[in-house]
Amino acid sequence: MTIPKFYTRENVIRERWERGKLGYKFHDGQKKIEKAFSEKKTQLFVAELSRQFGKTFWLITKALEKAFKKKNAKIKIGTAFQTDLLEFILPAFEVVLEDCPDDLRPIWKSQQSKFIVPSTRSEIKLVGLDRKPNGLRGNVIDMIGLDEAGFMSRLDYLYKSVIIPATTHRPDCDIIVISTPPDTPAHEFLDYVQKAELEEAYLKLTIYENPMVDQATINRLIEESGGEHSTTWRREYLCEHITDANLAIISDWRDEFVEAIQKDKYYGFYNKYVAMDLGVSDHTAALFFHYDYIKAKLIVEDEFIISGPAMNTNILQAHLKHKELSNWCEGYDFKLNDEEDISDEEIEYINEYYSHNKPKVWLRVSDTNNPLLLQDLSLLHGLHFVPTDKGRLDEMVNTVKIRVRDGGIIVHPRCKQTIGSLKYGVWDKNRRNFAHSKVYGHFDALAALIYGVRNLNVIDNPIPHDFGADRDNQIVFPFGNGSANVKALKNAFGLRGT
Repeated sequence: MTIPKFYTRENVIRERWERGKLGYKFHDGQKKIEKAFSEKKTQLFVAELSRQFGKTFWLITKALEKAFKKKNAKIKIGTAFQTDLLEFILPAFEVVLEDCPDDLRPIWKSQQSKFIVPSTRSEIKLVGLDRKPNGLRGNVIDMIGLDEAGFMSRLDYLYKSVIIPATTHRPDCDIIVISTPPDTPAHEFLDYVQKAELEEAYLKLTIYENPMVDQATINRLIEESGGEHSTTWRREYLCEHITDANLAIISDWRDEFVEAIQKDKYYGFYNKYVAMDLGVSDHTAALFFHYDYIKAKLIVEDEFIISGPAMNTNILQAHLKHKELSNWCEGYDFKLNDEEDISDEEIEYINEYYSHNKPKVWLRVSDTNNPLLLQDLSLLHGLHFVPTDKGRLDEMVNTVKIRVRDGGIIVHPRCKQTIGSLKYGVWDKNRRNFAHSKVYGHFDALAALIYGVRNLNVIDNPIPHDFGADRDNQIVFPFGNGSANVKALKNAFGLRGT
């Protein structure tokens, strides 16, 4: 007869530690981090978290889970400063390990600055990057965590020259980057926020999403930070990247303008547009949008972005046609296997389909950086682009700013580059040109939007005047002057007089 095991609280906790299943330690806010982390599809995961959220606690718990689950695992946790190890990391380890059974408890090796888990021989090494900037190097690494990455110097060097080479042969190695926003949006951390946003491996949680903080504490933190409009409160507790309003290109952009608009009954009549900014060394960006005449809104439905070196005329024309067909040709459901590596067979199929099912496009507009390319698109591929009259850059930007401020531009959530360019776009120091971003180039998607707005037709009503008329009970006359309509009405009913 098998005697069932009696599960006390101690037994359950012991089993959790043995299996490396420590999620029971997380509060509801930290469970949101866990969910986003588990759903990522890339190595890199970036989280911007409010002060007092318990982000270091979560990171250390993830490291311990890995160390207890996998034998001989190599895990490294980096902090901006060596002093952070003593002030924040080691105390956080003590809190997480509080209920760990003594015989399972990791052994701290102070000389080597690492914990070793006896049962798996896995190790967690702690590195103060100000003292040891190359301390994250290693031939075999299973997890790397950067705590408060927004305050690390040379973050880009660390990621590209230290972390990536160390994980080249470990595609399953998790790279976790967590922080509150840095003091300035110019910090390299923002590049990784933008990168993770594009790859859907990003999470932001404010103080209001921390269930462990009550309203009285929030009120105290607001007061101590200098008020709810202060830079400190907005940056450290609302996780906002505070950009100098004088440098932000579209300062009135809001996340509420990101929406997947449902097509209404007039959609088939709305004018469809393609606006393109041609890149040489940076991105070529094309936006596909329509103008909702009823709501007086420009609706960005889709985008196509390709880097300069990867772009040639044949690839570009195929992608442009594919996007037009995908958005504006009913019944077209062709999916590309890899948008970044379109095959000759896919190009041939798109061209053949397009030749028999050309969507009705009101206007295609582009800048004039490459007139030969525009000529080839027209003569060789039947895609006719009108060169835009650019005018003064600040004048064109102001037109877009006014439309954004009035809620006149809506962007579909799939348009990551467009959203990012509107959200993060800044001028260079001289306010003459757009600054450069490692993720968004020279904010080329925003440039394409600017050309689109400049060439938008908001005057002509594309909806037929008799659309929706009940022809059994109504007489519909063509638009004309008043006397002509009155005369037609009299004749129809045999009326005389005035």
